[in-house]
Amino acid sequence: MKPERPSDAAASRETLVGSVERVTFHNEENGFAVLKVKARGKRNLVPVVGRAASISAGEYIHAVGAWITDRTHGLQFKADFLKTTPPTTAKGIEKYLGSGMVRGIGPKLAARNVAAFGVATFEAIETASERLPEVSGIGEFRATPLNSPSQRIDSQRSLCNMRAVAVLFLVYHFYEIIQ
Repeated sequence: MKPERPSDAAASRETLVGSVERVTFHNEENGFAVLKVKARGKRNLVPVVGRAASISAGEYIHAVGAWITDRTHGLQFKADFLKTTPPTTAKGIEKYLGSGMVRGIGPKLAARNVAAFGVATFEAIETASERLPEVSGIGEFRATPLNSPSQRIDSQRSLCNMRAVAVLFLVYHFYEIIQ
């Protein structure tokens, strides 16, 4: 059997874009993740395996990789590069907050937050804590921890994601150069 040439490998690479519907598995030590993704142009949820520093349901992903058939799990998209971005739609924000990403907000409270603030929910949680008690189920006591520095949604996470993306980018391009 002939070894695959780098040009053939690059030709078989595809891009997959969609929203994470479910995080089936995520190893925090090495970032390995198994996701179910609602991808553009695909009727059913697509299983995606790859590495991400952190990931939650409701986020959008941009993955570059190839389709493989696993003996046990069947057809899945194996991502060599996986970039996540926070959701921008009300439905995505609700799923993201309800996934447990922010301590103290479960699926029901996430739905009430999104019903009250819409796509401005993240801004309301991070900066407008005086408006949080407008939501049924959030009183003064509960609003304070949501706005505390330890509960900020994206600050540490985006820094971690930027570093992970930079490392993956460098490793991927170094790998292409040495082949």
